[in-house]
Amino acid sequence: MLTILLGRFRPEFIELCSNLQKAAKVLSAVNTIHPNSISVTATHITDPSLSFVLPSIRKMANHFGVSKYQMTNLINSGEVFSDHWIFTLT
Repeated sequence: MLTILLGRFRPEFIELCSNLQKAAKVLSAVNTIHPNSISVTATHITDPSLSFVLPSIRKMANHFGVSKYQMTNLINSGEVFSDHWIFTLT
């Protein structure tokens, strides 16, 4: 009985599945941001004029001599680094 129903509605069923797969791909692409494409802002807490932006977490981590994992943790936690810097994603 099930095969008869699927056979009868097969074109519509295939189109529905295809549309769902396309929508899932679009949502996945929108929600996935490559770590190297995220700009990071370093804000000096006592002198904001010293603030600057680098184009990736890795480059900011290299600039301050820490690993990208440490930099990611600093960004997520909002902790002050070296008593002067706060990092945010831009």
